[in-house]
Amino acid sequence: MALTYERYKAHGELSPLTVHLLRIVKLFLIGLLVLVSSRTVPDGDSMVTLASVRLEGNRLVRSGMEATSPQQPLWPSSSPLHAVWPDKVLYFDSSLNLQHATRFSTNELFTSDQWGYAVYRKTGTGIDIHSAQGEKLATHTASAWPRAIGSPAWLLLYTGDQAGLAFVDRKTGAQAGPYQQLASLITSAALTDREQAVVFGMVDGSLEKFSIRDAKTLWRKQPPEGQLAVVKGLAVDQNGESILVVSGSRPETMTRYSGSGTLIWSTPTGGDLRTQIMVHAGRRHAASQTARGLVLFDLENGDITRRLEPGLPSGARVTWTSFAETGSGEVHASVSAGAHTAVYHLDQNGNTKNCTILPTPWAEISLADKASHIIALATADGVSISRHLESAP
Repeated sequence: MALTYERYKAHGELSPLTVHLLRIVKLFLIGLLVLVSSRTVPDGDSMVTLASVRLEGNRLVRSGMEATSPQQPLWPSSSPLHAVWPDKVLYFDSSLNLQHATRFSTNELFTSDQWGYAVYRKTGTGIDIHSAQGEKLATHTASAWPRAIGSPAWLLLYTGDQAGLAFVDRKTGAQAGPYQQLASLITSAALTDREQAVVFGMVDGSLEKFSIRDAKTLWRKQPPEGQLAVVKGLAVDQNGESILVVSGSRPETMTRYSGSGTLIWSTPTGGDLRTQIMVHAGRRHAASQTARGLVLFDLENGDITRRLEPGLPSGARVTWTSFAETGSGEVHASVSAGAHTAVYHLDQNGNTKNCTILPTPWAEISLADKASHIIALATADGVSISRHLESAP
């Protein structure tokens, strides 16, 4: 759709100089919007940055690195702080000292999380499995793509066409059983460590729960389809008790199943992305990516509680979201589109306590599991650790 002054220009009612000046004004207004938006939207909440590590070429530039102690570390968590960029992965210990870092070549594909990473070479069949400390645990020879999906116990290995898979023990690097050939292509997956099982979403719209140890299907379901049968994304809640799945098109639906496969609720998302969708699940809330942002659901009854649609300056479709929920039900989330990211902090009732717009194309939020008021934010520029002022240090 043409802007007003563009329609006037088409009729010859504005001079080229006027059009040029209007464009300058437009850019100025966009910049002003970013400047105003990047200031926090206060509602009784303030945060202080404790430390940060910026990437400057091949150098790490640190600031705010006060002395820490085992009793009061900068990152009070049971797992290392994990930060990933398109060509590198870094792990930091509780004092934000660099624990391990590695850079990947253009011939390597990798997948990583806070427990470790795996590397696959495009020109070979070797998959190297590493711990977060950089120790090589094993090398597997198989035509497969490694995928880490957020489990301290297991790593998945997909075949190239995503129609087969195997499991690797993250601690030993040993493969658990032979490759399993599936009847359909995998679009998404999530692990339930407590049950030693994995849940798959398929391109044909089916949902399957598979036992890793017994190598057999526990149950198979067909989530709501709308006019197109496909599973776009799924997640397991933080308690490991239920599965959240986004499926179908026109309408697109978020559905919650119990661990045994019983349907608990199903709610239209109001979105309709034709790509894989990022799905998040906490203790009291679930969330799914839309073209404009994130939609939040009450985990108990499936009601939509909030839509986080920041209207970022680029106007582009949302390409990345992250989500973390504290034990008390407060939500930290990020929504990224184009060159900007909106970072939210919501209270237990879903009200905005803080919203900041940052000039970064992506951001990933992590909560320290031993102190939920400590937040890590990884962006294209580096990593920062912050704390709520309303919380005692």
